Amino acid sequence: MAFTDFHIHTLWSDGSATTLEMIRTAHHNGASAVAITDHCGVGGLRALVEQLSRDVELAQRHWGIVSIAGVELTHIPPIVIPDIAMEAKFVGIKLVVVHGEGAVGVEPGTNLAAVGSAHVDILAHPGALTEEVTETAHRNGVYIELSGRSCYRDANAQVASIGITANAPLIISSNAHDPGEILTEALADQLAEEAGLTGEMARRVLVESPQNLMQRLKMPPLPLR
Repeated sequence: MAFTDFHIHTLWSDGSATTLEMIRTAHHNGASAVAITDHCGVGGLRALVEQLSRDVELAQRHWGIVSIAGVELTHIPPIVIPDIAMEAKFVGIKLVVVHGEGAVGVEPGTNLAAVGSAHVDILAHPGALTEEVTETAHRNGVYIELSGRSCYRDANAQVASIGITANAPLIISSNAHDPGEILTEALADQLAEEAGLTGEMARRVLVESPQNLMQRLKMPPLPLR
């Protein structure tokens, strides 16, 4: 299957390791694609692109793992999320994640603003989902994350159940802040099972979602494992 991890943090924000160490660990774990998505606000977007671009290019060239320069927009006023996500794409960030309302202190309205933006790709750890959010995510093709991070993992089953009801696209990522938190194929399968995903639904989230996300990003298809 196409095993991927599209939500990873490094020393550039609140992770514990360098970009290359995190990508190398993902490669060692068997991932075919990763995205480095450090926390950022509007003022740091250009610097983040400069910091990530050379490392992700080097990793892809020497290790053959698809490596994407991304961002996790964090604690952004909901009204300006679409504009900042658009700016992120404009300055060269390939994948935009928004820090969802499942985190402490995130302003209400963040989830809906994120899934309503054409430039947001993933809504991370969304917390309690509403029908409006899931229907909007479905309409705009924004992926709702099932997170491997321990502080959000218990909510995955509820998020998956609500998302499936609205046919919203789901994706599994680690939200890793440490090399030991990066997904493995076994952990991805375990997270799917814990979220209540079996059979065709598990395949859709684990295999089809990464492939469809790559198509959304206008990138080549992933090799199938």
